[in-house]
Amino acid sequence: MKQRIFIYLFIFSVLIILFQYVNAKRVFEIQNKKIQSYETRLVTCEDSIAKLENEVLDLYHFNLDKNEDALSYFEKKGFKVEELIPYIK
Repeated sequence: MKQRIFIYLFIFSVLIILFQYVNAKRVFEIQNKKIQSYETRLVTCEDSIAKLENEVLDLYHFNLDKNEDALSYFEKKGFKVEELIPYIK
């Protein structure tokens, strides 16, 4: 009788260990999928941030005094560029 109790206890413990292993493996796979999706999202966000930083730098270096296209545009519209530049600034 005592021997059967130990056998049932052993079988029960093996089943619990097996259940915990399968559950942990499933949770681990789910976490890996989440990490991969976050990594791809991070790469796309970093790319868009770099693109926006480049656009900001381009806009920051815009100077009306040295932009011939803008000066000729305002001259064609009939504005006096020398008076217009301080007003725009």
